[in-house]
Amino acid sequence: MNHFGRLIINVKGNGKSHFLWNGTESYYKKLRLAYKDIQDDNINEYSHFSFFILCAATLEYSLNYVIADYCLNTYGPEKCKPYIEGYTSLNFKKKILMTPSILSNGELIFNEDKTA
Repeated sequence: MNHFGRLIINVKGNGKSHFLWNGTESYYKKLRLAYKDIQDDNINEYSHFSFFILCAATLEYSLNYVIADYCLNTYGPEKCKPYIEGYTSLNFKKKILMTPSILSNGELIFNEDKTA
């Protein structure tokens, strides 16, 4: 299994180095396995509930990673922490609604007035 992240080595200043670990693949692997069980009719009374909870957890973890990476790039390793903490403390719905706007610097937003 391939894992990756970002390592920022600080050779001057306060000397602190930073590593942002991307663990999304472990979530997606579990999600693929759960989906395969459902496809193969290898299910129990909790399979569908567990699958939907795992979908939400995988999406939230992915959003948190993407926004942490964005904040690290935008604000740098010394100033990104309050932005990351502020974002990751939002509830799930707000993260979903705010992520496109944050990552596109306000160019993309959800139209909450439209229904499918």
